Amino acid sequence: MHVEKHPKSSEMSDLALARGILVDTFDLTPGRRSIVIGLAIMALKRVERALSREVLAERPRLWTERRVRSIIDEEARRIDAYEIEDLKKVQIAEARHELTISRQRAARMAAFLATQDADFHCDEVERMGAFARGVDLPGVVRRGAGPSD
Repeated sequence: MHVEKHPKSSEMSDLALARGILVDTFDLTPGRRSIVIGLAIMALKRVERALSREVLAERPRLWTERRVRSIIDEEARRIDAYEIEDLKKVQIAEARHELTISRQRAARMAAFLATQDADFHCDEVERMGAFARGVDLPGVVRRGAGPSD
């Protein structure tokens, strides 16, 4: 038996997915709507600038502040596949940026603790230093590292 999805429910789930990506990526909390719209449109425009003219010409529309607002306010009637792809690219880029910032902060904190009392804080300095260098992260598999190495 073949069951078809109702078009409205599919559109709503795409809108929910798109909005969810924006909410998670840019921390959409009360009072941050305008900030999130601004951050999102800047990030989406960076994704667009990286695309070829041919790809952009195939798209029915480019990213605008109004389009981002319609997604956040759940007013968009449809979400195209390329829009979800762009949002996911933004999410990945933002996650990488946040990881870089976290590692830099960990390195600064490790250096600070080492100058205060290196013997007392040695375990914490080592943990922060390892995180800052990108080693000993649980659940992360690095290229070239594996069971056979």
